[in-house]
Amino acid sequence: KCLSVGIWTKLGLRDGSGLDIFNMALFDDFEQVRAVAVISMPLEVLFSELDTLPHIFRRLEDLLKDEHLMVKKTIPQSLGLLSCLYGSSATGSEKNAGHLFLYEDVKKDETLNGLLQGFRCSKCDKFTKSKDENHFRIIETPEMVKMELDRHHDYFESLYFNLLYDESCEETQLACVEVIRRILGHTAPDILARTRSQWIKCLQYLLLHVNTDVREAFCAQIGIFVQHPILSCLFLDEDAMEISCE
Repeated sequence: KCLSVGIWTKLGLRDGSGLDIFNMALFDDFEQVRAVAVISMPLEVLFSELDTLPHIFRRLEDLLKDEHLMVKKTIPQSLGLLSCLYGSSATGSEKNAGHLFLYEDVKKDETLNGLLQGFRCSKCDKFTKSKDENHFRIIETPEMVKMELDRHHDYFESLYFNLLYDESCEETQLACVEVIRRILGHTAPDILARTRSQWIKCLQYLLLHVNTDVREAFCAQIGIFVQHPILSCLFLDEDAMEISCE
């Protein structure tokens, strides 16, 4: 079943039948199948170019209630990769744009871990360009991906913060911390200005988190808050922030 989901993702079905398969996978009895369906969401958007984001977001919201750890902790990973798709769009903000690469020699593996291997975002994932560039090819992101994510960005962040503040599952919170550089790093300056209070609350929450593992994980990611234009948009006074973000 996991192999079938992986194959379906890469087919890029455009007649709506792909969503039927997707729904079946999300409600499968086996948690690994559901987890693979979740982590396949960004790839489905990439390969199909369908207007699927509203459907995907609704399903992600339903999956927040899933009690199985394997499923729940893959949702932040999926949100992070969707954010990189937004940032790698040709129509995205130049300051927040990156290139999405696929490692051509990666060993074929349709398991949950395999779906995450071989993909690199030039903004979020560090690799030695001179050494690795010959083994990667740039993935062209559909223009509609940027437009759809821009339209649904508030809902996108709402899902992320709901998972981050869910203290019932430490591993889900750790997964949220691991992708914060993707979520925040690809957020446009105007959206950063509008959601400033939410991100400052997030920063304070993670710095003072009662769980040592979460605090330590965040310390490894906190540098994203001082990168341009994030620092100026979040921490300058309102007048200076407005000028900077313009």
